[in-house]
Amino acid sequence: KFYNASTSTYTDKNFIAGAGQTAFTAGTTTGNYQVVNNPYAMNTSFGRFAPRTGNFQMVVRNTTTPTAKAWFKTVNVTPGATYSFCTWAARVDNTSPAAALFVKSGSGEIEIASAALAGATGAWQQICGSYTIPAGVTTLEISIRNKNAAAGAHNYALDDICFRTLYLPASLGNRIWIDQNGNGIQDPAETTGQSGVTVTLYRP
Repeated sequence: KFYNASTSTYTDKNFIAGAGQTAFTAGTTTGNYQVVNNPYAMNTSFGRFAPRTGNFQMVVRNTTTPTAKAWFKTVNVTPGATYSFCTWAARVDNTSPAAALFVKSGSGEIEIASAALAGATGAWQQICGSYTIPAGVTTLEISIRNKNAAAGAHNYALDDICFRTLYLPASLGNRIWIDQNGNGIQDPAETTGQSGVTVTLYRP
């Protein structure tokens, strides 16, 4: 939402004309979403529950278009790095929704995680996946969409969407020397190399 201080009004900007794709639009009918404090405010058949954190959550009303994106964003990435993409989701009514996380670089699109939303209405559930960026790719589209949307109703809420770096690409150099003064720097007098050293690389 964008806040207009002069008129004291909020305007949905995520998918309205000129601001994103048209798979979902701001509103209350099928194929629409609203950013609200409580799903009941969007539709009285939806449950009453709070956002997972903060004051707002994104409530999505189902569409039967499998490619329709409930949320998406283009992000800058580092080739060779591994990223984590997660969201929290919850049922808003007695339907059985499922959500999926996708990444897209160029024309290729991959589903990296999905889950059927189970449990009581308003029970927040995390969906997470990871993806390693191919060589030469510097931008990535990440999206959340219905899983098997054509199969039935998928009404749900989203909150706390997170995309972050897990691992950056790294390499080992080809020089090992005796650090006589222990300062971690190869000083001019420290020219004696060391051969035949075994180096073991660990990660958590």
